[in-house]
Amino acid sequence: MTILLALEQPNPRKYSLLCGDLVFCAFILVPLGLRRCRAIFLAWARSVDNFVITDDVRALRGWYSTQMKFFEGSSMMLVAGLGLACTAELAFTHGRYLDGFIGLGKVWAEFVVFVAALFAGCSLWAIYKAKAAVSDLGRAWGPQMVVVTGSFGILGTGHALAQCWMIIGAIWFAYTFSALFGPSDASFTETLQSYPVVLLGAPTLPFILGTFIQGQMPMHLAMVEYKRTQLHHIDVTLRQITPNRVSDLSKETQETIDFLLRRRAEAEALPEWPFRTIALARVGSSALTALVPLLIKGLISADLLKPLGAVLTD
Repeated sequence: MTILLALEQPNPRKYSLLCGDLVFCAFILVPLGLRRCRAIFLAWARSVDNFVITDDVRALRGWYSTQMKFFEGSSMMLVAGLGLACTAELAFTHGRYLDGFIGLGKVWAEFVVFVAALFAGCSLWAIYKAKAAVSDLGRAWGPQMVVVTGSFGILGTGHALAQCWMIIGAIWFAYTFSALFGPSDASFTETLQSYPVVLLGAPTLPFILGTFIQGQMPMHLAMVEYKRTQLHHIDVTLRQITPNRVSDLSKETQETIDFLLRRRAEAEALPEWPFRTIALARVGSSALTALVPLLIKGLISADLLKPLGAVLTD
């Protein structure tokens, strides 16, 4: 459809690349990405009993059953998708991305922009709900959480979310790739102030990083409390068994003190966030990667990559 309509346009190459990119995102990348994110998140959800110690197993299973549903769609997911679709339609129209298209081809281009943004909005809502699920787990079972340093414990939370955001970042990169096909006569400043950049591109970095960190805040508080409790228990025991005089220190007591000091060092080294530094770096790089096409478009507008702009739009 896109190729046939492109033949009728004044600039067939620009039309084909713009619409083809958005169609690829909507009908291939988003479904595949959501399917993979769902598998990653549910695999993590099945492992929460590794770090949540509770006698109410039924409630924990009920929480897991609830998490299986939001990736399958909801009315709020549709609302989020429609919201982003309307925003994208406004951005692409007022940003003059669809100028020069004529006839049925222009109608198809507007439809593709709307549908691609609709699908992208649904994927963002799904990941937002994944963040909310992690946050709910931290609030509901924080006191029952056990902190260990292994990858299959509580640190797997950040790893799972980072993987999901890397996938969404790749999809968003492909989506913002359409920014390269904006007005070729716009200056560098005009490009940075354009509707697609301001409404769709600029919020990417704070949204991705913000949801990643904010969603794990309840777990962070629970982990800090667990660490504080462990240290307090060890310190109390040390005070109780440590004699006032060295002459009263027996061999058995010295061994116990040494053991407790090792336990205290281990407790001090316990993580306070449910993710490793590498996971945060991956999320940050995903957010930055999604902004790369906008940077390239700005450089094209500044004539620093003028040959590339000619290839894409002329």
